[in-house]
Amino acid sequence: RDLHSFPTRRSSDLPVPALAAVHAQPGSGKVTLSWPDAGLGVRYQIYLLGPGAQSYSLVTTVRSDGVTLSGLRAGSYQARVVPANLQHTTGQGGETSFTVG
Repeated sequence: RDLHSFPTRRSSDLPVPALAAVHAQPGSGKVTLSWPDAGLGVRYQIYLLGPGAQSYSLVTTVRSDGVTLSGLRAGSYQARVVPANLQHTTGQGGETSFTVG
């Protein structure tokens, strides 16, 4: 059989890996979030659920394995980091909770 007759897969067609864990290091009015890099050119959508909020809000999208979010008011937060490929297909995200003083 001719090798050229087999379908090829682009990296954007591959499943997006799940995120194993998200770690938070809160500071005064800020938090640094970090997670293991999934590779494959994955971007990470960062969502926050802050004090008094009813739902998560997308706050930024990054290509690195960490981000510092500043300008946060005091209170308890939940962060969700969702990996996504260039086709906007998402993988299973990771979550963490933290408190800003």
